[in-house]
Amino acid sequence: MEIPEDFVRINYADGHYIGQVADDGTTEHGRGMFIWDNGNAYMGEFRNGRFCGEGRFVWASGDVYVGDFLDDTRSGKGTFTWASGDVYVGDFINGARTGKGRMTWAQSGESYEGDFVNGVMEGQGIYYSKDGAIMYDGQWMQGCPVNSDNKDLIG
Repeated sequence: MEIPEDFVRINYADGHYIGQVADDGTTEHGRGMFIWDNGNAYMGEFRNGRFCGEGRFVWASGDVYVGDFLDDTRSGKGTFTWASGDVYVGDFINGARTGKGRMTWAQSGESYEGDFVNGVMEGQGIYYSKDGAIMYDGQWMQGCPVNSDNKDLIG
């Protein structure tokens, strides 16, 4: 693989950066990748030394996030895939699944589509079985479906 002419390599104590830099010659700015010694890696856009814009973060564990970043944090639209095969597609705010999204669990094949707050099903949402049948359509509180009396349906 040929490295573009405007890319530089910067070594750090915990890894290295290969990519474009700002006019100062040392600040990550533009397209690039940072690879940590622990096996984690980020490939995407940098602004003033921070992940900002579209990118892909891969953890040594096998988890992968592809989507928007703002100030080194998952923020905007994205897809998070766990090494287990579970997948979340939707909104992120300050690194957390917050807003509208769809979570699918690989082992059961079941999924939830609706509102999330700080990574938890919260608000309006629909829970689907593996075959796509609706198992629950309604309000969720702290990850649990609730009926109109605000009582936990799972128990």
